[in-house]
Formats: sequence, C-alpha cells, structure tokens
Amino acid sequence: MNNGQAAWEKAMACELHARSTQDKTLQSKFRKLRDSWIRIGNAAQFEGQLIDSNPDPHGQIAALATADDASMPASTTASAGS
Repeated sequence: MNNGQAAWEKAMACELHARSTQDKTLQSKFRKLRDSWIRIGNAAQFEGQLIDSNPDPHGQIAALATADDASMPASTTASAGS
C-alpha cells in the first residue's frame, strides 16, 4: 500500500467515526482530521504524478548542467559549489 492509499483510508475512517457519534465537538474534530488526511492523500497523489511524468526521462537536463560545469573555469566552478 502506498502513502496516498493509506491517507485515503485514514480519511474514510475519520469520516466513519464522525458519523458514528452524536457529539458535535467530536464530529468536528474527526472531520478536521479527515480533511488533514485528504490533504496528505492529495499531496501523495500529486507527488506520484510528478514521478510518473518525469519531464527529463533521459537525463538531458543533468547532462547539460554537467557540460556547463565542465566549460566553466576552475575558480568559478569551485565557488559555485560553496
């Protein structure tokens, strides 16, 4: 199970707890927890989409950065890393 799926399951559990109580304060607290788990689930889903749709699948951006570093004078390269 991935992090997103676990978060969605926690959100569902919080909603079920909120529905099972008559106490308005507890309902509110469980719904706030549910909303937090939904945010976590959304973030995990978004992160997964970013990983799945890698804009640089062949490492071309990294290759360009390495080529730029190689063409820089040694004094510039040393100060760029600090």
